[in-house]
Amino acid sequence: MVTNEPRLANLVARLRDLGLPELEALTYVRLLTRGPLRAAEIATGLRFSRAMGYQQLHHLCNRGFAFQSLSRPTRFEAVPLGVVLRQFADQASAALERIEDTRKSWEPIVKSLSASSDSCASISQFRIIQGRRSIYRAREKLVRSSNRSIRMVSTHPSHGALALNSGFAALVKERAKNGISFRAIVNMSPNFAGTYGGLFARHGAEFRLLPLRAIIRYIIGDERVCLMWFASDLSSLMNAERDIAVWCDARDFVQTQEAHFAALWERASEPNPAAYKKSIITAAN
Repeated sequence: MVTNEPRLANLVARLRDLGLPELEALTYVRLLTRGPLRAAEIATGLRFSRAMGYQQLHHLCNRGFAFQSLSRPTRFEAVPLGVVLRQFADQASAALERIEDTRKSWEPIVKSLSASSDSCASISQFRIIQGRRSIYRAREKLVRSSNRSIRMVSTHPSHGALALNSGFAALVKERAKNGISFRAIVNMSPNFAGTYGGLFARHGAEFRLLPLRAIIRYIIGDERVCLMWFASDLSSLMNAERDIAVWCDARDFVQTQEAHFAALWERASEPNPAAYKKSIITAAN
């Protein structure tokens, strides 16, 4: 979409793996190799609408990956690649610290719960899971074992790609066809329609959009069990190991997450009907 030059395409792929959404990665590489550029030039070069071009430039500026001139017409320029990679390295270092903090704070809790009486253990269970594939296996088990409802929140920047690549979107479609009530709160992403369009349009699932910078991820099945992420790997790789989640069926914990979901659902907005219908048709074609 940006270029047929393999090295630049590889750079886009590497930036995506680091957690930068695809359209932002495309825009950044365009600025890096062709900039400074006006928003209209970005839109034309990448075959975006002008509104989409401005949106991606706005996101890059907010991340500190690009800046705009004060002169007229306004032009945008990419921050040097080394600076961007240093920011990703700092984020990864901070994520590792959060993972270690999570381990230190939760291991004693899990041990104390394991040491509880059998009667208490039968009432509620906690299990910490690390690694994306292991967490996704637990998520699949949760979805398949639910008979009434699924409630999900994911503001991960690569949630659409992950849902497709892990088979989660197909699984949810299958369960929705069987009458499971499905509600999800997500960030809009470039492949939103391709991931969820058919489910939203044909199977009665409900989606709302909540643009948040913070990453929130959890899924609740039948109001009885919750899988919640405490640390999120920002990459879109299926073998990412920095994801950490807790599986829990403690009643109070699950009810707290149900209440949190209900509050977010009220704040979230429904997809624009006209724009969303158009995106579904585009994805279908």
